[in-house]
Amino acid sequence: MRGQGTSAGPIPSLVGLRCLPVYPKAYRWSGVATARIVRAHLMAEQGIGKEHRCDECGDDVEAPLPERLVEDTHAGKVVLFVGSGASTEAHNVIGHTFYDSIRSELGEKNAGIAFPDLMSAFVSRFSRGKLLAAFVDRLRYIDSHPFFHRRATRFHRAVGQIPYFQEIVTTNWDDYFETQTGAIPLVQGSDFDYWDLNQRKVLKVHGSVLNPGSVVATREEYEGSLEALRSGAVGAAAKHLMATHSVVFVGYSLRDDDIRQVIEALRHDLNSAARPTYFVHPNPAFKAPLAGAEVINTSAGFFVELLDRALVEAEYLLPLKLYDRAATMDQRLREARSRVDDNLFPWQLPLVIFNHAYQDGLGDAIDHTVAARRTGVDRQHHKLVQTATGYDKARQLATRARKYWDAAYIEGYGTGLLALGASSLPLHIVPLYYCPGVGQISSFKRLAAAVRGGPDTHRGAFAWAARQTKDLPVNMYPFHQPSLPEYK
Repeated sequence: MRGQGTSAGPIPSLVGLRCLPVYPKAYRWSGVATARIVRAHLMAEQGIGKEHRCDECGDDVEAPLPERLVEDTHAGKVVLFVGSGASTEAHNVIGHTFYDSIRSELGEKNAGIAFPDLMSAFVSRFSRGKLLAAFVDRLRYIDSHPFFHRRATRFHRAVGQIPYFQEIVTTNWDDYFETQTGAIPLVQGSDFDYWDLNQRKVLKVHGSVLNPGSVVATREEYEGSLEALRSGAVGAAAKHLMATHSVVFVGYSLRDDDIRQVIEALRHDLNSAARPTYFVHPNPAFKAPLAGAEVINTSAGFFVELLDRALVEAEYLLPLKLYDRAATMDQRLREARSRVDDNLFPWQLPLVIFNHAYQDGLGDAIDHTVAARRTGVDRQHHKLVQTATGYDKARQLATRARKYWDAAYIEGYGTGLLALGASSLPLHIVPLYYCPGVGQISSFKRLAAAVRGGPDTHRGAFAWAARQTKDLPVNMYPFHQPSLPEYK
């Protein structure tokens, strides 16, 4: 139950109740405030390559993608091998890297010192705990500023929206694949008991900040990690993926001590793999460290966005405007709900509760698709439409069983899926109202006439609704939870 109502008897046996929210009329945005917010948003969303350029970050450059890479991605046969340049440690995130910060704190003059040797020096002078605390502080600082966070997670968000990336390998410590793509982290040998879970997985070969004891930072830890790659569970999984998938290395440069050594540990498997290997790097002078590997010259984030575009053009994925459609539908639905709640009261007009259930179903379909954006699963062509077909069968069964409350919810949910999945369907024709005996309704005026018809509109549905709303408190509105009995 949401909110409170004026009690007029026992609460009826509906699935749930909600209270109409009231907003103070004095709450208004000023024109100046709105302009500032819009300007700040546009600045935050502008291209990040124009204000910072270096050989590693580069610009968003249009680059041709091999057709086989697109097809292998669609087939789920591409594994991403991701380094820090595609995450928090790109120079265009906050202008300096964790490596830079540690070197500055140590006063290290050698700008070419290898990452693990620098970390060893820091641990020797201070402690491993202080090293990890410094990284966590950096990570949470980035997370606390949406402007920086958008930059650091651009690559991850783009990856998440492509459902065909089911396995990812990374040397990064951060938790962005977990938070932005819904991936399960596999860090230590015991984690691989869950390899068969039907969910995106990220192999964290250098540990995770969420498991501080697993983090590989110092030279000694690097040596142990390389041995694990050669003979341990993580290495076995990585070798299996590389033997059966095309491999895309992204976010690395040849200065990275970790990638050089990882490639060396896995070189035999990479050289003997039947599928191709790619390196994404913005610098045209970059040379792949593996014979026969192809280089794609663009930034890390833009590479995935280009791949996404190619998958849409091949009609494997729905375009990202799916989420713009969801936002538009959500706004139209909110307005329709408010109009009903302000004018048609269930304690006076019982049939209107079926419109509530229908609109709840429509809203839940929108919310579910938006929530699933980080996995991209609903973007697969025809998936939403096919799922909507299944809901239509369930609606028919509920109607035959005279479960009109459930039938109304199912009708709304299926309509929402169909409207989102059929990208050519004009949203203004999607019905926002519903009443048993009439069905889906596009006009509020027709809905009002239908619910006022009472038993003349639908005798059975009215009788059930009248019982449910008999003791309904004023200002309380029934709602249908996003769960259903199984209809067979």
